[in-house]
Amino acid sequence: RQGMSDVVRLKELPIWRGTAEVEPSSLGRTNSNFIIDDGGSKYFARVGRELPHHFIDRITEARCCLIAAQAGIGPKTLYAEGGILVMALLEGRSLVLADGTDGAMLAKIANLLRRLHAIPVDPEIPQLSPVQLSLRYLSLLDDSALPAARQRIASRLANLRSGEPRCVVHGDLIPENFLLSNSELYLVDWEYAGIGFPEIDLALTIANFELSDELAELVGIGENLLRIYGHDGFLPAL
Repeated sequence: RQGMSDVVRLKELPIWRGTAEVEPSSLGRTNSNFIIDDGGSKYFARVGRELPHHFIDRITEARCCLIAAQAGIGPKTLYAEGGILVMALLEGRSLVLADGTDGAMLAKIANLLRRLHAIPVDPEIPQLSPVQLSLRYLSLLDDSALPAARQRIASRLANLRSGEPRCVVHGDLIPENFLLSNSELYLVDWEYAGIGFPEIDLALTIANFELSDELAELVGIGENLLRIYGHDGFLPAL
């Protein structure tokens, strides 16, 4: 209800067995995040607002969280409604940049992405357009913040292929959105998820784990990710 604090809203959810203890959490970059204890069972909750200027839709996010949980690649989701997500709290750690240089971890990442992209397309999930999103950010950033000339970036974006999106993609594959728990790898934070091309997630993984520059050329990490994944094509280099 309007005017209620996030803590009160979470405490009043109908999913608790007893009196839920709600504590703010520093986890995550955006939204209001909480750790909840319900009679000894612990959960992670986040309360998000609509962010249309970032192409974030909370209904789509909730749907993708549920799909990921059902596929075993995301935490079990107990509640997903009205901008509130409540998920099982998995004990473990988020990945860090250095994990991308570990061959065994790279195999886990590739296999997880392959499982994600095998999920059947859900017609209720809208298309994720990384080109549209990139053009939006390009319009907001100063030239000094860009990794290459503005016109070069714009021309590369214009030349990216179009076609019918064919799978669920995560769309925000920074290292901390991979969670390692009991030797299993999971994906969290589905704010940017949608229907798209698998190349979107592969490119994001290579870029955000910094696998595509000198290090990748030295040890072949970027190539290994694609080989393990089993992908026979890739986006044009930017």
